[in-house]
Amino acid sequence: MSAARAVADASALQGDQARREGVRRHLRGSSLLLVGRLASLAINLGVQVLTVRYLARADYGMFAWALVAIAGATQLVLLGLDTTVSRFVAIYHERGDQARVSGAIALSLGGIGLASLLLVGAAFAGRAALPGLLGAEPGAVSLLLVMIAMAPLQALDSILHALYGVFGRAGSIMLRRYLVGPGLKLACVLAVMACGGGTFALALAYAVSLAAGVGIYGLLLVQILRRDAALASSSPRRLVLPAREMFGFAASLLTAELVFLFYGSFITLILQYFHGANEVAGFQAARPFAKLNDVVLATFVHLFVPALARFHARGDREGIESLHGQTCVWITLLSFPLFAVTFGMADPIALWLLGSQYADVGGLLAWMSVGFFAHAALGANSHALRVLGYVRTAVAADLLAVVAALAIAFALIPTLGQVGAAATLALVLGVRGGIHLAALAWRGGLNPVHGHGPVYAVVAAATLLLWLTRPFTAGSLLASAAVSALAIGVVLAFAHRRLALRETFPEIARLPFVGRLLG
Repeated sequence: MSAARAVADASALQGDQARREGVRRHLRGSSLLLVGRLASLAINLGVQVLTVRYLARADYGMFAWALVAIAGATQLVLLGLDTTVSRFVAIYHERGDQARVSGAIALSLGGIGLASLLLVGAAFAGRAALPGLLGAEPGAVSLLLVMIAMAPLQALDSILHALYGVFGRAGSIMLRRYLVGPGLKLACVLAVMACGGGTFALALAYAVSLAAGVGIYGLLLVQILRRDAALASSSPRRLVLPAREMFGFAASLLTAELVFLFYGSFITLILQYFHGANEVAGFQAARPFAKLNDVVLATFVHLFVPALARFHARGDREGIESLHGQTCVWITLLSFPLFAVTFGMADPIALWLLGSQYADVGGLLAWMSVGFFAHAALGANSHALRVLGYVRTAVAADLLAVVAALAIAFALIPTLGQVGAAATLALVLGVRGGIHLAALAWRGGLNPVHGHGPVYAVVAAATLLLWLTRPFTAGSLLASAAVSALAIGVVLAFAHRRLALRETFPEIARLPFVGRLLG
């Protein structure tokens, strides 16, 4: 009897250690991806600043509108297949079902190919009607048609990135997606500017650099798949296409895609329709800086979805709770420094980086930063609902968010212009995040605050400090930087002991001063 109990205890201990290692590996991998993504964002923001300063405000407004329309078209082409393939390939690979792994990959690529053909064909067939339909200048529509190939390329890039999250290493993703692609874009844009090219040349530079990056990324992923012993041994004759499962799950994501389309594209399209390219230029010039607050969430999701799917496939409830709670608190804490800078220093950033013609967008940046940070801090609950099987609840939550978003947009944007667009974005992001948090707590019993309440309380207090001091520091770069640094220091100093930072990243203890601080 005692021997059997000892075996059971040993088995439970082994399972607990495996669970901890799984969560630790996810956090380490996601944090490494975050480093790469921040490097990518630095390069992309450099391209953004160069483009904004290079073009006249009206020209940049048309260029930015075309990019936003391409981003919306990408979501239509993708149809949620990136999240779908990440979930199902991880589950099939965990079960050793290599025939379905290959089938899932083939289905996702085929779906994107078909949707891309329909999109490009429809765009060129209806090009004469697009200016009136979209309320855009003919020049902006011409730019859109020049860059239309970017939509399928960006969709393919998202699929490749999802597969890297299942099969690849975090270091591979960081190098190949976050450094090579943005580096190619920067080189192409600098070449156009050196030659004195205009908006159409910049549009071609964006498309060419994206095509080159996706090509390199795809070839390197093929090498990773060939090195996977299980995939290499599977026969093409055993290919199984899980169409019903995958497309059924992807269909449940359509409502989520509507929300993403709304705050990613529709707000700008509505602003263009009612107010024109000049207002779009101000809104879109500030938006990429505010979106920095979403980068941690977007980065962690790529490894969070397959990791959560594996725990769900094993029926490991403790692993699910641990992974969800720790991921949410890490996302909040790693997002806070970005929020403190983009909110607390919004006005000096706008004037310093974008120039005097965009001096009016500091308030827009602050508004949007609040929305993106709230969205990140509330966690990856939309993805968690679907991975854990609460698909109908997720769909209902998304539909409710879309209805709220439409009401907010048409109440604010026609009358307030770019200010209304920024407020709409902030409110939509906050409402959507709150709805999904409540839905996951109701259906799945998961609450990210559980066990981490003091950390969230300190984050809330530091956010209040930034809010109260912003009216007094908005005109001074030095004063706003000091308050932002104080808020960041307080949050990180309080939280580092509660996050097992030394356990997750033991190598940082060897760094001078940092190891002593965290001791």
